[in-house]
Amino acid sequence: MEIAFLAERPQAIPSLAAWFIAEWPEYYGKRARADVEQDFRECLNTQRLPIGLVAYDDGAPCGVIVLRESAMTDLPQYRPGLGAFYVAASHRNRGIGAQLVRAGIGVARGLGHSAIYATTGRAGKIFERSGGQDLGTILHRGQALTLYRWEAAAEHFGDARGLRL
Repeated sequence: MEIAFLAERPQAIPSLAAWFIAEWPEYYGKRARADVEQDFRECLNTQRLPIGLVAYDDGAPCGVIVLRESAMTDLPQYRPGLGAFYVAASHRNRGIGAQLVRAGIGVARGLGHSAIYATTGRAGKIFERSGGQDLGTILHRGQALTLYRWEAAAEHFGDARGLRL
């Protein structure tokens, strides 16, 4: 398993868009596939936000996370944020999600950020195992989400884990 910048392998974008449309049809399913792909094209950066990171297994994409301006549009004070976090069902429970979180934090640290935030309704255990501090629950569009914070300066995150910054 390896993690690379989406900017280095933009050919993964159609797979990422398909995952998001299938996983979150109530949001992404209402949008044209080209629009969802465009969201990921905006993450083709390595030195400025948003930055997409993709996990690969045997050369095929198996997970994604994006380091973006804030944890949520509605929470601009929590910045930068990790989002667009997904691991393919066939690759779950292998530690890939935790590796993506650590890579995102490493990239944020490399860009000079001291703290990183994220919200989730389903990935709390991964965030907690990755050192995320539970800051409490927020209500977003009728869904309870937990807000997490990581200290980017923590020694155990190291650098961006082999990613070229």
